[in-house]
Amino acid sequence: MSVRLKIGAALLAVTFLLAACTANASLTPTDSAPAEEAPAEEAPAEEAPAEEAPAEEAPAEEAPAEEAPADSAAVSTFPVGELGKSRSNPVGWDVSKKGEYFIYTITEIVTDATAAAKIVEDGHPSNIKAPEGYQYYVIRYTAENIAADAKPQSPWIKTNFWMMGSSLATYTKPEGAWLPSTECTADVEPTKTASCEVVFLLPVDETNKILVLREADTTYFMVDDAATISPLPSTSQNSTNGSTSASPAVVGEIVDSSSGDVSASFSITEVIRGEEAAARIAAECSSCEKAPAGQEYILANVVMTFHGDSKLPDDTFTPGSVTLKIVGGMQVEYESPYGYAPKPVFSAQNAVYAGGTAAGWVVLSAPMAETGRQIVISPYYSAENKRFVTIE
Repeated sequence: MSVRLKIGAALLAVTFLLAACTANASLTPTDSAPAEEAPAEEAPAEEAPAEEAPAEEAPAEEAPAEEAPADSAAVSTFPVGELGKSRSNPVGWDVSKKGEYFIYTITEIVTDATAAAKIVEDGHPSNIKAPEGYQYYVIRYTAENIAADAKPQSPWIKTNFWMMGSSLATYTKPEGAWLPSTECTADVEPTKTASCEVVFLLPVDETNKILVLREADTTYFMVDDAATISPLPSTSQNSTNGSTSASPAVVGEIVDSSSGDVSASFSITEVIRGEEAAARIAAECSSCEKAPAGQEYILANVVMTFHGDSKLPDDTFTPGSVTLKIVGGMQVEYESPYGYAPKPVFSAQNAVYAGGTAAGWVVLSAPMAETGRQIVISPYYSAENKRFVTIE
């Protein structure tokens, strides 16, 4: 073969080779087709909202938080803030009180005189009917033992109940109204609940009736609808009448005995001596002994008005905290016999709120030979601030 033919054949082969390479190069787009289909592979990204559906259901997962009010219902059954902390802001009796030893829940207040009298009558054979002008009230409540020491506790011992009203007097459990099966004198085991009853005796014309429960602190419950009593401001009489034995007050005069934040006034309205006093005492107490030889008993009627405590507007004053004795020219204070006074007994009268008054009899004793006899009045809050009333 000639050289020209060989060269031509070689050129032809190169031409075919280039054509083949060009043909192969034209396949590159086809090989890259998956890249053009990338949007289809990214479809899951477009479905992301469907995958995020649980996030849209988040409120359903947070349902327990929406149910919080139901969980806090137990807390809302207790007084909130200052509610129930004063006579001026009592709480409804359908609200529970949490004390140190018990949770108290009042279940019923029997205000119907006939129904309450029946409960008292059935409570014990020795119970008595309500005196004329008075009626019984029965408070029914439960006491759940929550004491931190997890020991049995008695509601009777740990709890102090009383009632009050517009008269500013307090009313505690009366004599002759015993409910031995329901007064909860027995211990209640830890975490257990007892059903209890307590009885009060009030004048039928008492208004603005409020139930007071003291255990750990004091809570005031409305008995009458919308009952409320605004504490009176503490007022001191600033009187020095009868402040010394050298210048005593006389029977019928008012003497003031204020000290610091507490103020009260007193008056001896009547004095009975000799055989009449002895006869009255004997009529009240047949077992009481006669006055020792050379001595005599003296009856004095005392009227006390509590003017309040400037720091504790809801505080009360108890007549039993006042000491009365006889002193004479020999400057000896003579002790008085206990339990001899005719009714009403001054020391047995219930506590009163500011503005309230209590009155009753006291029995005093002194030698008949003593001269210049005076009654010395000594309130608990001011033993040094005594007041003197002459009875000669």
